[in-house]
Amino acid sequence: MEKYKSPFFGNEGLTSTSANHIADVAKEHYESLEAELAAINFVEEAISVVGSVDKTVSVLGTPDVLDKINAYLAEIAELKALIAWIREAIKQKEDFGKTLGHYMSDEYMNLEQPERPKTRTQEEILAGWDVKDRERYLTLEAECAVIGKFIHPKGAYAKARERLFKKMVTPIQTNENGRDTIVTYYTPVVTKESVENKFFELQKKHRAAQAELNGLKARLKKEETEEKDKLSREYMAALDVYKTEKERLAETDKLYVEEERKKIESLKIVIPPHHRALYEKLTKMTKVE
Repeated sequence: MEKYKSPFFGNEGLTSTSANHIADVAKEHYESLEAELAAINFVEEAISVVGSVDKTVSVLGTPDVLDKINAYLAEIAELKALIAWIREAIKQKEDFGKTLGHYMSDEYMNLEQPERPKTRTQEEILAGWDVKDRERYLTLEAECAVIGKFIHPKGAYAKARERLFKKMVTPIQTNENGRDTIVTYYTPVVTKESVENKFFELQKKHRAAQAELNGLKARLKKEETEEKDKLSREYMAALDVYKTEKERLAETDKLYVEEERKKIESLKIVIPPHHRALYEKLTKMTKVE
């Protein structure tokens, strides 16, 4: 209870409900005194009908209030001071409760949620291979690209091969050039068989390189998948631990708040010694537990 130590509270005193009731009674009492002071009048008024000696008093004076003014003012001031004390005590209890409503333990606030791990790209995994395997991968990749481009249907070899076949069918071509006729003769410098053999040789070489490259790519993909699965399992396990710990700390904080709220609710509002007589007077005016 040390954290709630305050001049407003003590082992013996009033509950917030009882204290608030006393404040309401005090308010009603000082309002009645103020009303009496507001009606103070030092002049009596009387009226009569012309020709009549009889007078009728219409407004009474209040000369006896003179003797009560000092006592009334003092009592009103004390009543308001007592009310202010009670209201401030109640407010402090409410403030304790509001502060407690935002309570989170250091352990809860400092609990860090695990971050989803960043997986390596295939390029990053490849960079981690030994020099021999990495060099072989890059060599095959370059070889496949170069040969593939060369023997592609739109590649240089395919175009030259197609042109050879056409010119073997039509080895002579004539073109009119004014009054002259230009004759062009096309003669193969290699045999069709050698061109075909080289084409199939390059195709075979390309397929072999591509097959080996595909094997390395499959290895790369496998390593990527295995790493992702491993990191995902580790992350999910860490996340489960985090959630369990978070729930445990949340429950611990909840129990702590409940206990502290009971302590706050049990705080008794003390009546200062110099207000005890007034408090006793007010309790006689109403039943207060």
